[in-house]
Amino acid sequence: MLAATTELSEKTHILPFFRARPNLSAFAGTFNMPVERIDLLGHELDIFGHFRCDLAVGNSRERAFSLIEFEDARPSSVFAEGTKYHDEWGKRFEHGFSQLVDWFWTIDDQRHSNDFARRFGGSDARFFGMLVTGRRAFVDSVGQSRLRWRSDSVSIGGHKIAFVTFDDLLEALEAKLQYLRTIADAGDLT
Repeated sequence: MLAATTELSEKTHILPFFRARPNLSAFAGTFNMPVERIDLLGHELDIFGHFRCDLAVGNSRERAFSLIEFEDARPSSVFAEGTKYHDEWGKRFEHGFSQLVDWFWTIDDQRHSNDFARRFGGSDARFFGMLVTGRRAFVDSVGQSRLRWRSDSVSIGGHKIAFVTFDDLLEALEAKLQYLRTIADAGDLT
């Protein structure tokens, strides 16, 4: 998908692409959590009737869940020309970030409800958030540094958050897959 087109639409390209590839969707959730066991997958997961998460990936035994928001990949998705600053955070980025804030507010608000226990296995469930938007080619080196810093430094209500471009996600998953292949090829699975 990334090789076929430079700009991506969330509704036209991204959501249908991931929906048609459940294994890739599950693997994308491992960006923020161990690969050991992914047994839950949901596209456009309803979050207590208030919000919808584009992709949810979970490990039911560990009660660990990655909640992923996809936004468009256009030149102004991550950064855009601002009225006050040269490179302000893009509207799509800020929109996606606000969605993560709302998800985690709702999750923390519902944490001790019966519905929460039914959905996530107990009040001790752990969550990781990820916003995937933009393309690396649209973000200069200073912008990439700002994006990395924000990913390393920002959490929402104590929940770890990652902010990545689609190229960053692809690169990270390719590296993780290569590592797993190397371990499997070496026969070092004990």
